[in-house]
Amino acid sequence: MFEKKALIRYIAMLICMFFWVRGIYAYDTDNVHPKINKSVVEQSEMFLSTLTKIGFDKGIDSIVKLKEVYKWFQDGGKEEDSGTRSLQHFHDPTKAWSNAGLKDSTLGSSSLFWAQNPNQSSITGNWSWTNARTYYYQALMSGDKTVREQNFADTFRALGQVMHLLADASVPEHTRNDIHVFPWFAENPPSATQIGSWTYETWCKYHVADLNTTVAAQDYGITNTSVVSGLNPIFNFWDTTPLPITGSFVPVGLAEYSNYNFLSSDTIFKDYAYPANPVATGGVLKIVVGEDGKHDKRVYFSGITSDSIPIEHLVSTGYLWDKLNKISPFSMDAAKFNLDDNCFQDYASILVPKAVSYSAGLLNYFFRGTIEISAPAQNVYAITDGSLTPHTDAYGHLHQEFTKIKAKVRNTTPNNEQIGAGTLRAVARYKIRIDYQPDLSGDPTDEHPEWGVSEDDFSYSVSEQITVASLGSVSTEFTFDFTTNPIPAGVTDLYLQVVFKGTIGNEADNAIAVGMKDLSEPAHQVFWNLTDQFSLLYTESTDTTTRYHLYTEQQLKDPSDENKDRRELVDLDKDLHFNETGEPYIDPYPMTFEISYLSQANPTTPPPVAARVTDLPAGKYIRLVMIQDREQPRIVRFSYSDQVHPASNGVSEQTYEAVINQSEPDGYFYYMPISTFRHGSSDGDPIRHHFYTGILNCSPMAIINGKAVCPYNETESIPAGLDPYGPVEMLFNN
Repeated sequence: MFEKKALIRYIAMLICMFFWVRGIYAYDTDNVHPKINKSVVEQSEMFLSTLTKIGFDKGIDSIVKLKEVYKWFQDGGKEEDSGTRSLQHFHDPTKAWSNAGLKDSTLGSSSLFWAQNPNQSSITGNWSWTNARTYYYQALMSGDKTVREQNFADTFRALGQVMHLLADASVPEHTRNDIHVFPWFAENPPSATQIGSWTYETWCKYHVADLNTTVAAQDYGITNTSVVSGLNPIFNFWDTTPLPITGSFVPVGLAEYSNYNFLSSDTIFKDYAYPANPVATGGVLKIVVGEDGKHDKRVYFSGITSDSIPIEHLVSTGYLWDKLNKISPFSMDAAKFNLDDNCFQDYASILVPKAVSYSAGLLNYFFRGTIEISAPAQNVYAITDGSLTPHTDAYGHLHQEFTKIKAKVRNTTPNNEQIGAGTLRAVARYKIRIDYQPDLSGDPTDEHPEWGVSEDDFSYSVSEQITVASLGSVSTEFTFDFTTNPIPAGVTDLYLQVVFKGTIGNEADNAIAVGMKDLSEPAHQVFWNLTDQFSLLYTESTDTTTRYHLYTEQQLKDPSDENKDRRELVDLDKDLHFNETGEPYIDPYPMTFEISYLSQANPTTPPPVAARVTDLPAGKYIRLVMIQDREQPRIVRFSYSDQVHPASNGVSEQTYEAVINQSEPDGYFYYMPISTFRHGSSDGDPIRHHFYTGILNCSPMAIINGKAVCPYNETESIPAGLDPYGPVEMLFNN
């Protein structure tokens, strides 16, 4: 018998729960919550700026898993009411938080807790703030496009569901413990004269087009109001006072604000001290016209919010109330107060903008962490030896690759929030060239602009993790190790992201800060030892004027009479002995090069050496592939030395070009101009590059634009081998 009664009670409870869950939705799931959430993402400046940093160039209209970003937020606004989740959408700020949920937390926990619970439901999923942080970091750290997109979609949906919870905190029923079951099955809105037959939420549902959702974001500095161990400080958006409230209080959090300033149908001047009964101030008689055209006389009492916003229609009562009250003053409970259309309209004009404002502040808080990225001391972000091609792409093409990226980073999070202990990782985002050749033979040219095609989708390389005790406002240099996930050299549209995960301000362990730098596409620079030929000012028999020609050592030393005039220009004492004191040195010799990169010309302090080659043979070159950014100027410092005549050792500084964002949104493809060198008169391939310099001996030195140079007759050069000399000592990577 006992079991039968228990079963009956259990079935009855399920039936009640069904109607409760179906009937206690807050703002309309299909219209109001999606409208609020879209307005929030449109007005959250920090979210919009972060979208560009993490690769969503079209903002909230960017597509993630076949859907616009803003629609994932709207989905979150809808799905948060799925199943029995709506039982967790209440928070009474006048009570201890353990009892602040629906019916003193007997039917559901406080929404403040639910918003941070990483294990919400095995049926409807885990969509808390904590989960959003996890999804976001997993999205940023994944090199797999499918995994990244899924986690970004989950991030946006989870934030949309948390925003739903916060928006519900603007609803008086949800903050005054009013279960407010309403006729969820009604297809049409009740008329204005059907007092008490619907709620604030249903009024919003049927007037969604009139709701004001354009408002400035709430300052997320509210999160500093209170700190509770084990909870993320976002709870302050709901409620800034963890302890029960017995007297007056300052309503800072959104739940506090709606509880303190507004009424719900079942708590009109009862159960709560605020808002106070305004009967003593007298009401205002108004004529209300219902949808059926009938006129009804109503008396309205006004109020004013804690932030001094007038509420013209705080509560209403019938016309006869005023007459009867003069005969025998009614008590509070006896007075038949109600909330009607005019009340709900006034409530919505204040509470809906508050819901948007607080939710926008919440979204700003999530994306507030910012990092500035700048060039390291060596003034380039990465350099690799162009003689090495260890990477093979999916098309079978060889690439040079970058295993280290250096960058300076600093904390630029607003409001002087400190970045504390945590981890740093770098992410390179790029498009792979599908026809890349390590000698640039597949690169676009003016004759072949169609070359250089890249994949449509981005690829990603993620560095190893670096542990930091803090990240200050002064730039600190880090070396990010990509050895296990290198960046191929044949890429376009290259971006560098730096991601911090840890403590920011009083949000411990799980906060995230992101920085982004648009880097140049990898540039190929070659440095030559050209002493296998000598540049001599001489008149050949086929010339009408004296000019510089290139000659090999053997050509200059040729003892034949036909070569006498040319030979004696370098054999000054005509004894057939060469390279003597006072004579030009015409033999090939090895050279040592050191390559540095500068942020300004002629620095007073010698810059760090990025690469060195020792005893580079005559006629050989080294190829460096480097990554720079759009900052100016771009200067390479080329130091050269040898053992033959050290007095001639010197330094040359030259500017070079770089290209940013090769694939523009308009579909146009910008490419870095390619030059060729050392092709000679043969039909063989020349050496292709974006910049070159080298050391050549000549006699006499020409003076061009005030500088001594050795003119180079390209058509007379010896065709060089295509393979660069190496390996090169890469000091940059140390």
